[in-house]
Amino acid sequence: MELVVACPSCQRSVGDPEAAFCPRCGAALPPAPPPASAPLPTAPTPVEPARRLTLGGAGAEANKIAAVLAGGAAVAALIGVFQTWLRLRIGGVAVKGGVETGWNGRDGKTVAVAAVAALVVAAALRLGRTDLWLTVTLFVAGAVTVVVTIVNVADATSKAKDIENEFGIAAVRVQAQVGAGLWLVGAAGCAMLAAGLIARRSGS
Repeated sequence: MELVVACPSCQRSVGDPEAAFCPRCGAALPPAPPPASAPLPTAPTPVEPARRLTLGGAGAEANKIAAVLAGGAAVAALIGVFQTWLRLRIGGVAVKGGVETGWNGRDGKTVAVAAVAALVVAAALRLGRTDLWLTVTLFVAGAVTVVVTIVNVADATSKAKDIENEFGIAAVRVQAQVGAGLWLVGAAGCAMLAAGLIARRSGS
């Protein structure tokens, strides 16, 4: 684009932008304005990617451990449900029907439900889920399993007195022994609680 300077005296256009004087009237000309420069390109503002609510390496590793612990505890609890919870002897002799499993009329079904819930949580943790309900479910399942264990252990210790009151057999002749299945269930409940403590949630 050609720059044109106007004479301040005669108002005529001067074609030479470097002329110091008007060729028509001889008046001094103002200096020509510098050519307009194109604006410098600006760098685009980087867009910060959306922050994902995911756990870091340590949190993800903790959830893997919690998943293994919860899954193992659930399997142990299910096995314990079908094992002996109470064994009765009278005068050192085993009596008919004196062996009871958790599934056989006791609280085994409650423990089985808690174990299935713990299995679901273990699978979800293994898949990378970090929801709050997973931790809560582990705590509830573990607490229920531990409480069932405590109640049944206490029931076994009072069984001799109950038999004496119901059948007239001297309590000193009755031996009520807690079975290995009940101890396995109790250990599984503690492991569920531990898994709930280990599990991490997003942002924690």
